[in-house]
Amino acid sequence: MGVAVFIFNRLTEDATVSGLVGTKVYPDKAPQDQVAPYVIYQTLFVDPKDTKDGASELDFENVQIDCYSTSRDEAETLAEAVRTSIDRFSGTQTGQAITSVRFLTKQTIHIWEMEMFLISHDYQIMLPR
Repeated sequence: MGVAVFIFNRLTEDATVSGLVGTKVYPDKAPQDQVAPYVIYQTLFVDPKDTKDGASELDFENVQIDCYSTSRDEAETLAEAVRTSIDRFSGTQTGQAITSVRFLTKQTIHIWEMEMFLISHDYQIMLPR
């Protein structure tokens, strides 16, 4: 399953997030000419928690979740809904065990050539292998 399935299911099943974007939650990139608002997520890197006796039994997966909108206020509202949905989550989502989710950073960008606002969040997701 993995983190990608967790993020997609968690966000599309969240009433506030889905109320803003429906199922417009995409891995890596949105379809060309996608109408905003929408969410894109991607894995940045995986940091295994090594043990002395063998392979990692716990991974720290750092992911970036980007919220796009033509309005800064709507991008902020969407980003806050995403954060509320996944920050500090622990449990099982669609069969994937998640030990914890931790919010790391936020960046706000105005993309002039697209006339879009982007709120980018980084999270660290801890999950058993």
